[in-house]
Amino acid sequence: SIPLALAPTNGTEPIPSFVSFEVQNETSTAVFKLDACIFNAEYMAVLQDFWSTVDANENVNTVVLDLRENRGGDFLVATTFLQYITRDPYTLFDIKQRQSDELCNQTPALCDPQTIGFLQSLGIDISNEVYDLPGYALSIFLSQVAGTPSSLDLFNGTLYVLTSGVTFSSAHLFAGVIKRNNFGTLVGTPTGNTPNFRGNILRFSVPNTDLIYYLTTSRTELNSTDVNDEGLDAIYPDILVPTKRDDILAGRDAQLEYVMENNTPNTPTSSPDISGAHSTSPPVTPQGKKSKKVKKKKDAKKKKEGKKEGKKEGKKE
Repeated sequence: SIPLALAPTNGTEPIPSFVSFEVQNETSTAVFKLDACIFNAEYMAVLQDFWSTVDANENVNTVVLDLRENRGGDFLVATTFLQYITRDPYTLFDIKQRQSDELCNQTPALCDPQTIGFLQSLGIDISNEVYDLPGYALSIFLSQVAGTPSSLDLFNGTLYVLTSGVTFSSAHLFAGVIKRNNFGTLVGTPTGNTPNFRGNILRFSVPNTDLIYYLTTSRTELNSTDVNDEGLDAIYPDILVPTKRDDILAGRDAQLEYVMENNTPNTPTSSPDISGAHSTSPPVTPQGKKSKKVKKKKDAKKKKEGKKEGKKEGKKE
């Protein structure tokens, strides 16, 4: 497995039950909750069980991928998940990687002779201290590592991805790739990363102290006109649904509730109530609807122009 982007942890406490799912037949929805990007046997077993359950249940037409508590890890979890969404090539992200002996010690998969040979076969020049790994090569490489896709039919329903400020690193990339390739709709609040960020973190300890520090060795670039804007401080959801004070007091899951309400058969899609939300992020309105502020400005402008025309006509008379 290859930790393309990893959030720092203390490295001592295991993450219990980091992956789970549930099916809600009354809303025709299956929810896949992933709290860490850990690519291991447990993840693969739950993933296969989840998609087998969805495939066997004709009532399920919507899948919700919950990444709100996910701080990152191994991006291969995204590659294997998306094998059930598409078999076609899709756009990933570019990586600039700095090589070092310590990188090989802590992340041996990146320096494995087989890995190096495969990258060279794709025309990747790794002779420099810093080399470029373009998205197309990364896509081929990860597909090879992920192995043969499942024989299950591709899911052709609706995919929602729940995000928050905790969504970080590989989880942030997971959401970004889905948004960039139009695989699904992001619901929630902005992620915890800028579209371009540093990753492949090495861990070091200071001798004779209890101090630990981390050093990044790569730059990940999620290049896209809709996702990668140097002016953005995060990947923004398609539909902004913040958690408000009343939601917390009532124990209400605002984001999941929004999806469930709008996925109920014969129920028209409604706009989320974002009044009272405390956020420094720019406002995000549901797609297809104009901001009320913009409309008011236009109405005021028309009114002003009308008065000017009236004055001109009066002078002529």
